[in-house]
Amino acid sequence: MGLFFLTTEPGGDEQQARVEAALAAGGFHATWRHAQAGLRIVLCRKLNGGGGLTVRGEGDDFALATGSFIYQGQTGAAALKAFLNAFTPGEDLWKGTHGIWSAVLRKSGVTYLVNDQLNSDKIYYDAGRRVFSNSFIALCEAGKAGSGGVDAQGSYEYVWNGAPFGTKTFLSAIRSLPNNTVATLDGTSARLVPIAQTYRLAPMPGELHTEAVADACNAKLKSLFAIYSAKWPQGVRSALSGGYDSRLLLGLLLSSGIQPTLFVYGNAEAGDVRVAKTICTGEGLPIRHVDKQRQLPAPLDAFPGIMATNAIAFDGWKFDGLFDGGVDLADRLSRARDGIPLMNGSVGEVYRNFFYLRDAAYSLRQLVHTFYSRYHPRACTDRFRPAAYENAITADIAEAIGAPGHGKLPRQAIEMAYPLFRGRYWTARDGAINQKFGTALYPFLEPAVFDGTWNIPIAMKNFGRLEACMIARLTPRLARYTSDYGFVFSAEPPWRYRAKMTINYWRPPGLRKFTYRLHHRRPQTKPYYLQQAYLRSVLDMDFPYMRRLFNVDWMHDAEAFNRLCTVEYLCQRYGVG
Repeated sequence: MGLFFLTTEPGGDEQQARVEAALAAGGFHATWRHAQAGLRIVLCRKLNGGGGLTVRGEGDDFALATGSFIYQGQTGAAALKAFLNAFTPGEDLWKGTHGIWSAVLRKSGVTYLVNDQLNSDKIYYDAGRRVFSNSFIALCEAGKAGSGGVDAQGSYEYVWNGAPFGTKTFLSAIRSLPNNTVATLDGTSARLVPIAQTYRLAPMPGELHTEAVADACNAKLKSLFAIYSAKWPQGVRSALSGGYDSRLLLGLLLSSGIQPTLFVYGNAEAGDVRVAKTICTGEGLPIRHVDKQRQLPAPLDAFPGIMATNAIAFDGWKFDGLFDGGVDLADRLSRARDGIPLMNGSVGEVYRNFFYLRDAAYSLRQLVHTFYSRYHPRACTDRFRPAAYENAITADIAEAIGAPGHGKLPRQAIEMAYPLFRGRYWTARDGAINQKFGTALYPFLEPAVFDGTWNIPIAMKNFGRLEACMIARLTPRLARYTSDYGFVFSAEPPWRYRAKMTINYWRPPGLRKFTYRLHHRRPQTKPYYLQQAYLRSVLDMDFPYMRRLFNVDWMHDAEAFNRLCTVEYLCQRYGVG
């Protein structure tokens, strides 16, 4: 279940063949094709060769699914067939579903395009709403990138924050389905049908104790892990670090009877590596150490081929940029090769005070100043308008959490923005990419898990108290190992740490936007693949597209520069207007 491509355009056969050839060159091979009444669909397997899920219903009804689709505790054809039979495009359509996925369903003469409840696996479409895919690069290969030009706001959001927000991409001619939306195709015309937002603020009643809240949070997770253990008894592959989230995942895996295959990233002296190895030695668990920085540079003459492969495999872009020497691709292929599911602990911060804000009311503009003002005006041309840029992000956050974009909001509403905004756009992009390599599970990104975590009192989340308590209540032995923070999770954090974090919580939002500018006021040393010789092998170094938006030579942040080069590379590759 890698990706699908659907077109209702005249000449769709030729267009589909062109897209298929490009995807196959990147490792996505077609496993199913469908043509009916002007509708053409191709379904491609994952990069590890798995997937290709389709089912038939009554008459000409059918369904296909991509990603890691779970329904009513089932996976595979049984899950998809049950989903097709029960499907109606109302607010209950996601009931019983888990995973990051997209689906195309044909039922009673109407075709529906729907994805997971969080809108993690984005479905992209062109300006005429005639071409749809859960692959951004497929629309580029279909010739949809060229018209419309660069989307300035989408480009600024991606370069500065790692993802474009709302329905934007960095190309004006390609958009993604809005949140809580189903695309309906009756014949060849498409309508976008909104579904009601279901997330609500509901302050917790009465006197609360951290232990009781921790037990309630663990109960939700254990219900999900019971599904995992029944469907993947051979175990899962998961990273272990020195922090909270991977420790909680390990506890959930072990308490659910799932045997993990563990790995850790970093150099041998890194805190994450030392803590992870200590835990595994103490628990008798094997662990694989991966140091990506020790890889030899890619040969210069191989770089154009590496970039062309990256463009397809990573669907055009990832949050840290497309440019590297092929190490990330090799690592992800290795993780997916044997069919063992990958489990990722991203968004575990729903149990902590992720935004480092004290318990008070804030406006969404203050949230933008706190976390989404990572830009340097000097690195932008005069097309950049800070107020307009921040207004657009504020509006997208308001839409995502279902709140007004003006005035002060209760602190719990700000907490909603972590899973429903950052998780939905930044984290989910990595999840959607990993689904194209193999089965990938993101338990903390599941609405059934994070829904309502914003109602937990902030005092419990401060200093990591709640998540530490969750680990200790679940697996006391794991909580007693020292963390990369320098303390164990089985006791109250030391006063020095609490004092440091309290100062962070009280930092005024209006000042935080200047932190990034201070850190990146001078050039950074860039990795070899962002040096002139490598860039010149794949780019016109005049940067004809991005130089309209950025002062390229003043881009000191290496990661932001990688993303800038990513947009430039795709624009040049596909001849964007």
